Amino acid sequence: LEGKAGVIVAMDPRNGELIAFASSPPFSPEAFASGISPQQWEALLSNPRHPLQNRGLQGLYPPGSVFKIVTAAAGLEEGVITKDTTLYCPGIFFLGNMGYRCWKDEGHGNIAVHRALVESCDVFFYQVAQRVGVEKLSAYAKAFGFGRRTGIDLEGEKSGIVPNAEWKRRVLGHPWYPGETISMGIGQGYVLVTPLQMANLVSALANGGVFYKPLIIKRIESVDESVRVDYQRQERGGLSISTRTKELLRAALRGVVHEDHGTGWACRIPGVHVAVKTGTAQVTQLG
Repeated sequence: LEGKAGVIVAMDPRNGELIAFASSPPFSPEAFASGISPQQWEALLSNPRHPLQNRGLQGLYPPGSVFKIVTAAAGLEEGVITKDTTLYCPGIFFLGNMGYRCWKDEGHGNIAVHRALVESCDVFFYQVAQRVGVEKLSAYAKAFGFGRRTGIDLEGEKSGIVPNAEWKRRVLGHPWYPGETISMGIGQGYVLVTPLQMANLVSALANGGVFYKPLIIKRIESVDESVRVDYQRQERGGLSISTRTKELLRAALRGVVHEDHGTGWACRIPGVHVAVKTGTAQVTQLG
């Protein structure tokens, strides 16, 4: 992350322990220990890259295509698609006279949910989101841990935004439009999440469906090495979807790297088996 604005979160899915939690650009805590000058404080506050912000738990970003995990689960669990349902992707999806493009200009053709996740087909998930509807999509996003704090023992954690029609009326004073459901289906629009929530989602999928409280301290020891406090893993709910859907999602995320045309093929390392979901989203600035 040196010289970059960004964040890396790595979590052990077996217990919620944070292996890495880095936010960049950082700031030097030494300046505060000896008393920070007004000039130094102003420089930190006015820095457009916001070094005082812990991006892992305070940065709010569109989840992009990682949200397709949620859309796929909603479609499967609500029965609007099955694992064998094929939808046609010509490279663009029309809702009225509005066209919503796929990242692949020529389209993916007829495609089912496994390949749609592996190849991250936008048009497939536009159609699934339209069939599921914003209210169900919002409910499944919350079931996957979005829209609520993870409970990490650090100050200032944000809960993010999981929108629905009521949220938009209350916050923005406008009705919900069908096209906004389409965008939400691929993690764009009003939905905002923290990187820590994203790690929590993937960890729950990896471990079979358990959300753990993210742990930043394993234990506290005295100078004589006796243990004063030993922090144990804490469950914070479960992923309430069927085992069949969980296994389908896990198989698809393995395919992102290990199957031909998977969007994560560049991460392939011989002898190392991983499961991932690639995602990109446009942001106006890294705040």
